[in-house]
Amino acid sequence: MKKKLIIGIDETTNIDTLLADGIRQFYFGYIPTSYTDTYAT
Repeated sequence: MKKKLIIGIDETTNIDTLLADGIRQFYFGYIPTSYTDTYAT
């Protein structure tokens, strides 16, 4: 069964564990400092 990770990942995410669980598609993004300065996260 293919699995898709549909939550955000960051530098603390253990990618090896996710790969071992069969997850092969990841979503991640970049949030610039100017965004966090303007909007609450």
